[in-house]
Amino acid sequence: MDAVHRYEGTVTSFTGDGVMALFGAPIAHEDGARRAVSAALEMQRSLADYSEEVRRKGPIECRFRVGLNTGPVVVGKISDNLDMDYTALGDTVNLASRMEEAAEPGQVYMTEETHRLAGDYFECEPLGGLMVKGKSAPVVAYRAVREKPAVRTRLQAQAERGLTAFVGREQELSFLRGYFDQAKRGRGQVVFITGEAGLGKSRLLLEFRRSLLDEPLKWLEGHCISYGKRIPYLPISDLIKRNFLVEEGDNDEKIVAKVDQGTSGWDEATRQTVPYLKYLLNVDSGDEAVAAMDPMERRAGILDGLRALLTQESRKRPLVILIEDLHWVDEKSEEALAAIVDAVRSTPTLMVLTYRPGYTHSLGDRTYFSRLALGHLPAEESAAIAERVLHVGHLPEQVVSLITSKGEGNPFYVEEVTKALVESGILRPSNGSYALARPLDQVRVPDTIQEVILSRIDRLEQEAKEAIQLASVIGREFTSRLLNRISDIDAKLDDLLVDLKKLELIYEKDYFPELSYMFKHALTHDVAYSTLLLERRKNLHRMVGAAIEELYADRLPEQYEALAHHYQEAQDWEKALDYLEKAGDKAVAAYANQDALDYYGRALEVCEKIGLDALKPAAAVAEKRGFVNFGIGAPDDAAKDFERVRECAQMLGDRRQEGFALGWIGIMNAWGSDPEGGEAKIRAALEIGDEGYDDLRAVTTFWLGSLSRIYGKFDESRPFLERADELVQSLATRSPSASGRSWAA
Repeated sequence: MDAVHRYEGTVTSFTGDGVMALFGAPIAHEDGARRAVSAALEMQRSLADYSEEVRRKGPIECRFRVGLNTGPVVVGKISDNLDMDYTALGDTVNLASRMEEAAEPGQVYMTEETHRLAGDYFECEPLGGLMVKGKSAPVVAYRAVREKPAVRTRLQAQAERGLTAFVGREQELSFLRGYFDQAKRGRGQVVFITGEAGLGKSRLLLEFRRSLLDEPLKWLEGHCISYGKRIPYLPISDLIKRNFLVEEGDNDEKIVAKVDQGTSGWDEATRQTVPYLKYLLNVDSGDEAVAAMDPMERRAGILDGLRALLTQESRKRPLVILIEDLHWVDEKSEEALAAIVDAVRSTPTLMVLTYRPGYTHSLGDRTYFSRLALGHLPAEESAAIAERVLHVGHLPEQVVSLITSKGEGNPFYVEEVTKALVESGILRPSNGSYALARPLDQVRVPDTIQEVILSRIDRLEQEAKEAIQLASVIGREFTSRLLNRISDIDAKLDDLLVDLKKLELIYEKDYFPELSYMFKHALTHDVAYSTLLLERRKNLHRMVGAAIEELYADRLPEQYEALAHHYQEAQDWEKALDYLEKAGDKAVAAYANQDALDYYGRALEVCEKIGLDALKPAAAVAEKRGFVNFGIGAPDDAAKDFERVRECAQMLGDRRQEGFALGWIGIMNAWGSDPEGGEAKIRAALEIGDEGYDDLRAVTTFWLGSLSRIYGKFDESRPFLERADELVQSLATRSPSASGRSWAA
């Protein structure tokens, strides 16, 4: 027990002659695995001394064994006793128990995961693979022998930074100023900034913008988000809204008025493209033809509108256009950017795009394209960041060495490590600076950024922790109004958000028309979200979805993608299906075909979850997906979609729909990899039509005639086409308004 407490573990249960203890739960430690091994070895040493005393008194040998494992556990409060607050459940606990059973008396066995995290600190003997109960494959294990005399550090995991103190990057900032100087003289420039997460891409651009405050320019920016790859034109819509000063709370009428006012000085020719820009903002375009036209034709108009915006606005004053996190860009925005960059060269425009290594943009290469790659900061600049975080002019060499060795030149790492040292009490104010509160060999700094953030979250008061967890379910960005709607926290939520802002876990993003916040970094959001149990996540996602439906009822189409996400995560399959299909339809209208395929594909997965009750909607979604695949020239994939339609129709007993699906499979096969098989399927569909479905007979007869003509069999085609014409005339006589998508297609 003393060893567990010394290493800040938590004893969760006594089981006769056994004890279970946790390190890193319920409060996270940055080095839980190391603490557990150290405690286990100390227990063995203590019991060895006691066993020697017992042996001197009689023939009794007292030894015990220890098993260790590292991984996620579910913890919960079970009493008000300070020593027995929590218990833990899960496979991690079970495997630790199996290690204990496998260990020899007097030994400490650990799994490979524990060895990976703590092995640098201990001498260990590999045991190979052990067969243990509950595991079909051998479990790699090690025996802990003794602690190593020297302490070694581990590299910190990669992570993005938040708003760090701006240090270094003078050269990169100078380059950006030079590119802007070229652009404002009419020689437009496109600059790509690349760097791993946390190296300061966003901060560099913030400082660049501040350096241009005295310049007469317009700054427009759009942001890609991690779940935004399926939201067509997301960062492009941001650009348009910022250009026309559209705010979140503006109604349709106000948005239209702002766009009209902002384009009133445009050339007459370019004003013809304004309805397409309004269309992207989901308001009345003022031209019914825009909403009704073919998506491909509308796409061309949208690209013309974006070029017009660039050329017209840059005539008034130089433009700086920023798109951040291009590695998360959606398909349609990437196409739009390709059109925009071609127009940049002849305008006073600087376009800056940021992305992480591993992403390859599709914008090609031009003489006016440049690239800035951000590297790690040297030790002296890392020390300067730490000094600015702590608001001191100088730090002792010991402290600097500790921070820079852990930060490794990544600004976000350096900032978070510095804050964690202060918040944990390891650093304390001393004579206008900071000093170590404990000897250096007792300092335990988080070894990964995730652990840094998790340890900070775990140190929050319970209500503040609940607030940040609730916010994480909404997303990286969240409004105070939406968070209030789903919150059941007793304390005043606004006060909790102020506290979280002071800790720099979040920051205010917008003040008007309503207060909104943003997690300081995506990783902070991810870590907060990971602390929620799955069932709790589901319930909260359902609450968020319902709140969005209520709060944004007048502009719900803008929220289809978010609602689809929340209801799918909530496993509210009926609503998820509804919004996934609507999001797919929205993507089709925007000619974002890959996005549409993804939304429809997710909708079909949801139909599988629902089962037989979803056969009818599954058939409808699969048909839509088939037409999208056909439209982009993927007939074999389309055939699979129509096969899904046919299967649903068979189970529903809908012979007409089965026949149409079979006919479409035949058409796809004919255009794809199996022309002969395709014709056979269309003939089989015609046989179903002969059961009394004249519209099916008309379509399949027309298809057979058309295929015969394509294959050069003109004599065979004529009777089919004549018969198809007769059937169409007959159908029109019986129902003049009758027309079908299948025939038109």
